[in-house]
Amino acid sequence: MKTISSALSAILVMASFAPNAYSKPPTVVYPTGVFPADVQNVQAAINQGGTVLLKATDSVGHPLAFNFGAAAPFLGSGVNIVNDVSITGELVGGMRTTISGGDRPFIVFAGKNSVSGLKFDGPLKGPILILGSAGTSIVGNEIENIVPAHFSAGFTLTDGIDVTSPNPANISGDLVIAGNTIRDLTGTFAIGIQVDSVAANVAISNNTVQLGQLASDLGLNQSAGIAIVR
Repeated sequence: MKTISSALSAILVMASFAPNAYSKPPTVVYPTGVFPADVQNVQAAINQGGTVLLKATDSVGHPLAFNFGAAAPFLGSGVNIVNDVSITGELVGGMRTTISGGDRPFIVFAGKNSVSGLKFDGPLKGPILILGSAGTSIVGNEIENIVPAHFSAGFTLTDGIDVTSPNPANISGDLVIAGNTIRDLTGTFAIGIQVDSVAANVAISNNTVQLGQLASDLGLNQSAGIAIVR
């Protein structure tokens, strides 16, 4: 296993993400452990904007993960973020708010938003994809057990946090990726954090990425802790 850590804190700028929107009490969502109900409940809360607190336990205090379905196309799904919203988790008795499974569980299309304090366990391809943003902060999350996506060309893909757009202007503002832990990327093409074609001010600091043995042995020329492209 190869461990790659990054510390570019000299350029770290923590943005203020729409403070007026977050002045109201947070919207609290408890996991049910049932798919697709958990996805639908989280999506409904995100659509309201403001602050969304995803709980680490069910409504009676038992540790429980949010069930985003199988890590497979059509059998699992995720939520779409298109607005100003701050999504955060919690740590209760050693149990962190967990998003289990899913196919690209969190996709950001627009808005000024943040995702922090969550654990993503076993998603397909990768848990966080940013396709458009006016400013996004991804801070203090845990990512592990990513299920590789298989492609006809014969390679497999696992990404931790992926930021890309055909038009760089679609991703603007401050993009902050800090303090995340990404474990055991097993694809032959494995990237912990990839940022492509953006117009944002990018700050990446204090993240830890562990490439799995397969990525280290077979795909090292195609794999990296951080890839900044174009």
